[in-house]
Amino acid sequence: MKTMVITLLSIYWLNGQNLMVPHQYTVSFKSDHSNQGFGQNLTSHSPLKSVIYLNEFYTVASLEFNETMTRTEELNWLNKQENIQQFQAVYKMNSRGCNPNDSAYLAQYNMEKMKFDEIWCYKSNGISATGDTLVVAAIDNGFSYWLNDILPNVFINRLEIPDNGLDDDFNGYRDDYYGLNAQRSS
Repeated sequence: MKTMVITLLSIYWLNGQNLMVPHQYTVSFKSDHSNQGFGQNLTSHSPLKSVIYLNEFYTVASLEFNETMTRTEELNWLNKQENIQQFQAVYKMNSRGCNPNDSAYLAQYNMEKMKFDEIWCYKSNGISATGDTLVVAAIDNGFSYWLNDILPNVFINRLEIPDNGLDDDFNGYRDDYYGLNAQRSS
């Protein structure tokens, strides 16, 4: 559940967007509180315009403040609520388009089966929207890493000296400069 909440609350990072929707927040409530009635009696004096629960356990909700509230007032109000564990502003998300730009893509039936079309949603610099290094492992009998499409993206283990028969980086594999052979530990 916590993973879902964190994913939900930080989804804008995954999409690389930073366009905040005014007056809207996603909140997760502390599990030791009864949250079902939170915001139930919205009046003209309430800072909240609406409360929409996002799951059946009343632990995650979408809150919308009245337009008269400033961001500072909204944040102060949220921080004062004892039953709110964490909150995150809602962000607009735009589709980035995941169409492969490889003219030979449609002729390669295996690409769709392996869901490679989803990879085109990521940047080609090897870094995800959250700053993590993207790593893809080819599990087969080898591949031609020197091909123009592959070579710029091949991970090179700079801690390993190629072809000296030693495990220079002490990771348990000898000569794993362009990859490793898990069967032979090399």
